[in-house]
Amino acid sequence: MTIHPCVVILFLGNYPIGKMKRFFWISFWILVYTVIEWIEVWQGILIYRNGWNLWWSIAFMGVVIPLVRLHYRRPLWAYGISIIVVFTLVGLFHVPLTK
Repeated sequence: MTIHPCVVILFLGNYPIGKMKRFFWISFWILVYTVIEWIEVWQGILIYRNGWNLWWSIAFMGVVIPLVRLHYRRPLWAYGISIIVVFTLVGLFHVPLTK
């Protein structure tokens, strides 16, 4: 509960200027989260369900991490895109909405 807000502050607080620097900055954070998730899976802390796997997580992080920056600059755009992403993922992975 405290790590992710701190990471967001690090991500946004050091966000670079320049397209290539931004690309590498976002790629760096995708790699960081991928390594953390891989360790969690390897240790048995995290278990995937409904067809999700590490590759889907990497793709998801490729969308979510830039959305954090977009939310900082234009929150309403980020909310709209997030809603589309959530509905797409719920439908794609057949996530049960009721028990």
